[in-house]
Amino acid sequence: MGISVAIILHGLLYAVLVAVLSLAAWLLRLVLRPGPRWSSALRVTPFVIAAIPYVGFVATLLWANYAPPTFIYSSVFGQSAGSDVSALRGQSDASNDFRNVFMSFSTSDDALKRTLETLRLERAETLKAADLVPLPGNIMLPDWWTAQRCADRTVFIAKNVHRWDDIVVTQCRSDATVYVQASWID
Repeated sequence: MGISVAIILHGLLYAVLVAVLSLAAWLLRLVLRPGPRWSSALRVTPFVIAAIPYVGFVATLLWANYAPPTFIYSSVFGQSAGSDVSALRGQSDASNDFRNVFMSFSTSDDALKRTLETLRLERAETLKAADLVPLPGNIMLPDWWTAQRCADRTVFIAKNVHRWDDIVVTQCRSDATVYVQASWID
């Protein structure tokens, strides 16, 4: 389910919630009719209460899609990017039931080895043409993603690490860049 579909479905749920709260407020107003008139703040209260979960949901989806590369790095590797990591780039495509992450960065061989050991990634014996895990739908790769064109590369794969279903790390020695793709599907 794409981000726009998830937001539309959640918007429909929001509309139902507003309708129920507005009906409850209208019934309460009928019961309290002889008393003082409601202020403007009391009239919009059902809308504000109903909007809180919707705003939270949309904010969560937007953060998952537009988070900075340092946050993406720490969510994949479970640690913050150290001083050894430079030229960090990241892109995320997320919805309420899947997330795909693409990263590239430069680091020393020793720092990469330490990071790979913490995740228990295994070296892939055969290199696939694209070095990509299965993706749902047509995901556009970032312009800077060139892992599949790297001639001198080593590929490491892990499954079910942290919350990620698949993690593929491609160490490209010809351009001194490490490419990472991670995905999870609910």
